[in-house]
This record gives sequence, C-alpha cells and structure tokens, in this order.
Amino acid sequence: MDKLELLYDHYKDTFQIIQKLENKRNKLFIISGIIIALFFIIVINPNQSIPVIQNTIKTYAKINVQINFYVIQSALWICLLYVLTYYYKLTNDIDRRYPYLHKLEKTIESEINSTFSREGKSYLENYPLLSNIIYYCFIYFFPIIYLSCIIIKIISEIKMTGYYWNFDLIMAILCIGLICMFLFKDVHFRKSK
Repeated sequence: MDKLELLYDHYKDTFQIIQKLENKRNKLFIISGIIIALFFIIVINPNQSIPVIQNTIKTYAKINVQINFYVIQSALWICLLYVLTYYYKLTNDIDRRYPYLHKLEKTIESEINSTFSREGKSYLENYPLLSNIIYYCFIYFFPIIYLSCIIIKIISEIKMTGYYWNFDLIMAILCIGLICMFLFKDVHFRKSK
C-alpha cells in the first residue's frame, strides 16, 4: 500500500467517524428537546402527565409502580444532564476532528497535485446564507433557548416546593454550566507550565 492509498483510507475512515458522531449528536439533540418539553408538560398539568409517565414505565419496563411527582422530575434532571453532557462532548469531538480532516485533504492535495477538498475549501466556498443561519441556530440560539427553559423550570420548581437548595437545583446548575461552557467554548484558559 503506497502513501496516497494510506492517506485516502485514513481520510475516508476519519470522515465516517465524524458522520457517525454527527448522527449520535443529532439524536441527542432531539432527546434533550423532548426532556425539556416533558419538564413543562409535567409542570403545566401534573395530574394528567404523571399517570401517562407511570403507564409508559409500566408498558416498557414491565414495572408497576406509583412514582412520586418529585422523583419523576429528579429523574428527568438526571437524564437531561446526561444527554447534554454527551451531546456537548460529541459536538466538541466533531469540532476537533474537522481541522485534522482538512489537514489530511491538504496532504492528499500535495500528493496528487490536484484539488482534493470535499470537506474543506470546496465545502466552505460560497457557503449559503441559510447554512450560516442554521449553524448559528445550533451554536447560539438553541443553547440559549435551552438555558432559558432550564432557568425558568428551576425557578418554577423552587417556587412550587419552597426549597432553595435541593437535588434538582444542583442538576440545573450543572446543566446551566455545561451550556455556558459550550457557548463560551472558544475561550481558552492558559495551561499551567
């Protein structure tokens, strides 16, 4: 196997890894939206939503239990923290792999003395306005919406329970921290020597 074949195989493998990560990330985005929607459905109408959740658990988990409203809320907070953590980890992994893919393209270009930039220059050249808008929606708009929903939810939960410090508040703070770190991910801290 010559150098060019090796580089191209590595390029294809790297791109396939990115595509798999993007598919997982997209599913997690939908799941996080569903969890946030469930929060508000439960708060708006707990008398009807709790039995639906209990029946769903009974159907899929084959467990017949009566679950307290607060336990369901706490379980949703744990799920949201997990999903957001994994979502932002995958997003970060994807963002870190693209520069490497671009370097591979440049190396292959120099080997073949021709244009080879499907995911690099060619993709970014004449980038459509709609694609830019969609990009910024996922990078800023949706995280800010999620952040707002989480803050509204935890404030309403504190007002409803009267407890200022509880498990759900800690989970909310961790979710807020994750989203803020994602929003400000390009702010790098100096590494200690």
